[in-house]
Amino acid sequence: MTWNILVLAASFLLLVYLFWKEISRTNRLRLSWRLLASFLTVLSLVFLAVPLSFKGKKSNVSSKEILLLTDGFSKDSLNKYRNSSSQQPFIYTADAGVFQTLKSPAVHFIADLDLWRNTIPANTAIHILGDGLEEDELQNLNQTPIRFYAPELPSGIQKVNWTHRLNAGELFKVQGNFLNQTDAKVKLVLKGLNTSLDSIEIGAKRSIDFNFSTIPKQSGQAVFRLIALSGKDTIEDEPIPFSVGPSRTLKVLMLNASPDFESRFLKNWLAQNAYAVASRSIISKNKTTSDFANLNKLLLDRITPSLLENFDVLICDATAFGSLSKPEAAAILAQTSRKGLGLIFRADSSANASFIREKFPVEESNNPQKQLRLKLNDNSGMRLTIQTDHPAFIRNQPNSQALIQDETAHIVVNSKLYGAGKLILSTLNNTFTWQLSGKPAAYSAFWSMLLSKAARKISRKENVFTTFFAGKNSMVPVMLETSAKTANVKVDGTTMAFNQNPSIPFLQEATFWPKKAGWISIIENGNNAGSIYINENRDWNPIKSIKKINLTKKYTKQFAANELKKQDQQKNEAIFVSPIWFYLLFLLSCTFLWFETKLL
Repeated sequence: MTWNILVLAASFLLLVYLFWKEISRTNRLRLSWRLLASFLTVLSLVFLAVPLSFKGKKSNVSSKEILLLTDGFSKDSLNKYRNSSSQQPFIYTADAGVFQTLKSPAVHFIADLDLWRNTIPANTAIHILGDGLEEDELQNLNQTPIRFYAPELPSGIQKVNWTHRLNAGELFKVQGNFLNQTDAKVKLVLKGLNTSLDSIEIGAKRSIDFNFSTIPKQSGQAVFRLIALSGKDTIEDEPIPFSVGPSRTLKVLMLNASPDFESRFLKNWLAQNAYAVASRSIISKNKTTSDFANLNKLLLDRITPSLLENFDVLICDATAFGSLSKPEAAAILAQTSRKGLGLIFRADSSANASFIREKFPVEESNNPQKQLRLKLNDNSGMRLTIQTDHPAFIRNQPNSQALIQDETAHIVVNSKLYGAGKLILSTLNNTFTWQLSGKPAAYSAFWSMLLSKAARKISRKENVFTTFFAGKNSMVPVMLETSAKTANVKVDGTTMAFNQNPSIPFLQEATFWPKKAGWISIIENGNNAGSIYINENRDWNPIKSIKKINLTKKYTKQFAANELKKQDQQKNEAIFVSPIWFYLLFLLSCTFLWFETKLL
């Protein structure tokens, strides 16, 4: 500002002097032209000293196109891009495999994506071909706009999940989605110990959800294979690692208001399926009877916290729960909320069970007799049919999960978390009719689901975790649940430094780069903390590609190049006038003044 004032002051004095000099001349010819030339001379000097600028629209987007090739691109897509582009792009890749495949002098390899980004002009859109970039690579772009030419989703497994840890005798499940983009049928097979355990056929140009299940016969660490076959060709072969712990005998306590058919059949089924069962039934006022199966006898006269510690699940009808003393009911609810005891209620007409009615409001159906077609909401796809008198349905409540519904979405079995445990209510009191009508599979599916959902969760010895598709020669995070503030942890025999998670006090975290695939053991303070499985680089390629495609699409929407271009075009910026014009004006004005004085 001081410089501008000095320039203006000096210019004003100079202009006054030039005007005085021209006016005081005896020759009055061309006075107006001489005054104008004097004014332009001073004006040009002003704008040479203080550059002239104005507000205008100016685009910051570079006219040069930058093309980034990633894994999964095709040469056809590259040729198509070149033909559609108005100029020859600069081609780069950060993928060593792509660089080695092309072997072209026109393709430049990027060793560090973050450093490379700083070398390109600001707000230059990067055009990307292929599957896109990983999450950490996108972060390195630091909001640089991109244009992503997303490829067609690859054929193969699109989504997958499976039981990673289970006990002997438990059901092992593999679920997911398969997309067949080819013109031929594909057979998806779950294999274990060189034996086909389950399979499904996917038609040409179809996408289908799959749900495989089996009970593994082995124990310890194991790896099944998920194989996709097209005729005799194997188009995908993926590992399914899991670990099988020792079998667990579920301990069940039954409290019955009377020894009815429902409780009798359930007690017998539990005993036949190796559950440890204790049952107490009221036979008259102040008189009960107790039965035991696969379990030593216990005193069931009074329900106490020490008694409940022996069981994983309590099955109780509403009348029996309503007849309990206040200390007994409080002990049950405390054991559920604090220690994780599972609590399964069987609804009846009892008016004393206010706690159950509060948690699970029940509505009577207007139809006195009805055949219910039920669906189990456990991804098994199993459907059951049962004839019932006066069916009742549970009103949907916030923070609840419907376990079994009829075909019109009425809830017959609902669940709700209660502290560390779970509450379940069933309105079906005649499931024993499945046994009488020769449908033991339906009966087993119903009660197996309820027991598995309600059972007290036990802490496993293994307390180490990693990402779903941890791969060889890549950064793998390891998470360890431990109460020790400083733990001596060895990963595959190498001591590693773990840091405490800032939000979760009992979680320790570290990263490492595995050099081999397969099972890797984690040792904490000399004890086995568990194992993690490391995949080969070729494993799960379709899912890896889909993940990168989705991440890059999301980034593109956030920092779209075309939106940025519109913003830049509408942005008003200071545009400076070139000083050469004022230099020329100065020369012309001075030349006129000299020429007029000497020659005219």
